[in-house]
Amino acid sequence: MSEKTKKFKLVDPRIEFPKLEEEILKYWRENKIFEKSCDMTKNGKNYVFYEGPPTANGKPGIHHVLARSFKDLFPRYHTMKGEYCLRRGGWDTHGLPVEIEVEKALGISGKKGIENIVPGDKKASISKFNQLCRESVFKYVEDWKVLTDRMGFWIDIDDAYVTLSKKYVESCWAILKDFFDKGLLEKDYKVVPYCPRCGTPLSSHELSLGYADAEDPSIYIKFKLLDEDAFFLVWTTTPWTLPANVALAVNPGATYVKAKVNNEVFILAKERLEVVGDVRVIREVRGEELVGKKYEPLYKFHDFGEKAYQIYPADFVSLTDGTGIVHTAVMYGADDFELGKKFGLPMHHLVNEEGMFTDEVEFWKGEFVKKTDPKVMEELESRNLLYKSETITHSYPFCWRCKTPLLYYAISSWFIRTTKEKEKILEENNKINWVPKHIKNGRMGKWLEGMVDWSLSRFRYWGTPLPAWQCKNNHVKVLGSFQELSELSGNKEVLGANFDPHRPHVDDITFKCPDCSEEMARVTDLIDVWFDSGSMPFSQWHYPFENQEKIDDKKQFPADFIAEGQDQTRGWFYTLLALSTLYKGQCSYKNVISHNLVLDKNGHKMSKSVGNVVNPMEVMHKYGADSVRFYFYSSVKIGLPYKFQEKDIEDISRQFFRILWNVYNFFVINAIADNWSPNKLVKSTSVLDKWINSRFSGGLGNITKSLDEYDPTEASRLVLILVQDLSLWYVRRSRDRIGPSASNGEDKEAAYSTLWNILVKLTRLLAPFAPFITEEIYRNLTGKESVHLSGWPEFEKDEYNAELELKMELSRKIVEKGHAARKDARIPVRQPLSGVKVKCNLEKLPDEILQLIKEELNVKSVDWKKDENVDEVALSLDTLITPELEEEGKARELARQIQEERKKLKTAREVEVSVVATWIPQNPELMKWLKQRANISSIRQGDAFEVLQGE
Repeated sequence: MSEKTKKFKLVDPRIEFPKLEEEILKYWRENKIFEKSCDMTKNGKNYVFYEGPPTANGKPGIHHVLARSFKDLFPRYHTMKGEYCLRRGGWDTHGLPVEIEVEKALGISGKKGIENIVPGDKKASISKFNQLCRESVFKYVEDWKVLTDRMGFWIDIDDAYVTLSKKYVESCWAILKDFFDKGLLEKDYKVVPYCPRCGTPLSSHELSLGYADAEDPSIYIKFKLLDEDAFFLVWTTTPWTLPANVALAVNPGATYVKAKVNNEVFILAKERLEVVGDVRVIREVRGEELVGKKYEPLYKFHDFGEKAYQIYPADFVSLTDGTGIVHTAVMYGADDFELGKKFGLPMHHLVNEEGMFTDEVEFWKGEFVKKTDPKVMEELESRNLLYKSETITHSYPFCWRCKTPLLYYAISSWFIRTTKEKEKILEENNKINWVPKHIKNGRMGKWLEGMVDWSLSRFRYWGTPLPAWQCKNNHVKVLGSFQELSELSGNKEVLGANFDPHRPHVDDITFKCPDCSEEMARVTDLIDVWFDSGSMPFSQWHYPFENQEKIDDKKQFPADFIAEGQDQTRGWFYTLLALSTLYKGQCSYKNVISHNLVLDKNGHKMSKSVGNVVNPMEVMHKYGADSVRFYFYSSVKIGLPYKFQEKDIEDISRQFFRILWNVYNFFVINAIADNWSPNKLVKSTSVLDKWINSRFSGGLGNITKSLDEYDPTEASRLVLILVQDLSLWYVRRSRDRIGPSASNGEDKEAAYSTLWNILVKLTRLLAPFAPFITEEIYRNLTGKESVHLSGWPEFEKDEYNAELELKMELSRKIVEKGHAARKDARIPVRQPLSGVKVKCNLEKLPDEILQLIKEELNVKSVDWKKDENVDEVALSLDTLITPELEEEGKARELARQIQEERKKLKTAREVEVSVVATWIPQNPELMKWLKQRANISSIRQGDAFEVLQGE
């Protein structure tokens, strides 16, 4: 070969990937590669990505690596395609998650403790508590930054949006004012999910985050009719609500029966007779005939008036469980409350906002209602009003943050009327590309079909204040900016740098009512923290006060892509969808990956108490971030759970990245030995080179298609197969074409050119998936600054040859069968054989491909016979070993031994060695082949095997 300048640095064949990654991270930081990659495409088409803001008052876990792997993959991919992706981080800093952590730190629980942090001073206590909340939300920011950096997730944390900032809060106010003006924000009195410990209502999407299996009583109660000696038989799983019973409900169209059980007469639905067993039916009656019938109250803790204690018709009465007669406590059930509104039933609380019975309930006053279930049952049984009691395991809602069992509780609060725009929200959902697809009409679609109004109010302390002011005459003013608040109140400090829009400061600002001149004070409600995160497409830019072009000109709205766990379907995904549809008439994202949970290897949830939590930093320190990322891309289809075990990460490191590294090392070590550099690349005519070029082009096309469809699993698996094909076929069959032992000439140049070109393009293809290893390989092969400053490879149509790929695939099947036949015959591949007979239902393969079969199977000839009766391909080996073949086999074994000894001596491939062997070939051609193969200067026969360097 002609003399060329050495270009490549030596490769460590036993590289420790985690150590390499640390070096790459340092290089990125020092050379600002992330920033340069953003600048590179700043004039390109916008690719909009939204980061779902985490709360940094807890340490990140392995599931955060999962989500962030997807969040990094697609922005990198689209950046390489020339698009500009502004990757802005964010922090979710308000709400119950923050408050509860601070309560724990202070050793208190509930509102009374919070409001007495400074004894006797509620305002000072709230101020102190909120200051502690503000400090706590950034407690683990450094841990999040370290994780983000270590896994190679490129996102701008320095310019992150923060939901507690004044500008963010003001944008939330502007959206709420818009909703109010549209009639979408209203105050109402209704039953909502309510946490008695936290003392606040919750939204339906928060409710969905806290369901868990729970054991509750399942009891059948006897309600005595006033005008006859019979009982209405009624079922409930909430005995604590019975003191507040005001009515019973029946299905007016159903058939009910009077049935005698022992010596008692019961009324219940005919379809539910199974609950009482053997009975004598006295007569049947339509439900509508029972309407108006009165019964004796179970309790008389409160005088509920004339409309109470009688039967009312209701469509919600089920005939699939219970007795077909429903106990109605209007203050503690959504259906009950609506029935009460319809018929004007009395509305009076016997339970306070702490979930305890009021003083009126003299038997159990001051007791938490859920704990009184056994006592209520015991008291009813003492009066022979408990027909039977059982237990039931069912899904019950708990507070998503403090895990207290929720109550359905009637309360006055503010709501966003999402139901008014239900059809539009459903329409927008149908436009979204959901991954996996079934979520669109499944988990999300069904949720939207059952949509209720968004319960917005939170009766808490740390969060975005509801911008509603009210006077004693119940006039309401909803404000949309700090400017408006300043003008109405005359308070100029509102516009100052030190203004804090949080409680208790904002609570002190009052102004005269525009309608009656009475003083208006802010209602003390906060808003749902999920409104904060749902508003991020707008609030992160302080829209509509600034950056109007980002939203109005669609520069940063809607998002092309978001990704989070499936638990966010009814959380962030829903609030983004609902809020932006109500605000801007369209959804705020186009494509969404909704991944499943990361479980332990046995399929159990990870939990500190169980001891199966995985530390993501430890895993990355052991195997490297590339392997962890690639595991999440390739292990399961999106939507299935990840049964995490280290062995799977180890397998990816060993079976994928180590294979890639070995191919890279094979190329570099030979290129250095041959003094080859890519100054002038040669276009090859070799069928093997044409095949790998076609294989790459076809693979690139399919991988690009998968990424465009947001299918990282398919894309990553295609990459994996491509690397395996490169190593296990192309490089395996090209080993004799390059390196010092290969003959110099055009084929050698073509093999180097092809492998170099494939490796360079492959690193660009793999870069979004595995940003570290690709950086190292690309920089050494090209001498350029970074693979992440290169473009996505282009599909080269003229390189793609589907027919050739099919023929090569057939040849590999033949080879696979041939190796199996050798194994059955116990003849190693190093032992040459005279030939193989192939029967195939296809035409004979070209000679150049047959030559590959001969080389791979180590046979002298391939006898091809077309046979339509064969199922694709069948073969038989000629296993007769002649003396000539035996000698050649021994020569190949000797060559292997010499190469092994060279490795032990760490002898460079270009350095010649002298050999002493107990056996040497007598055939001159074999001796010539052996010397060239093992780069031998001299060889002689002796008593012991020995390889010497430089003699």
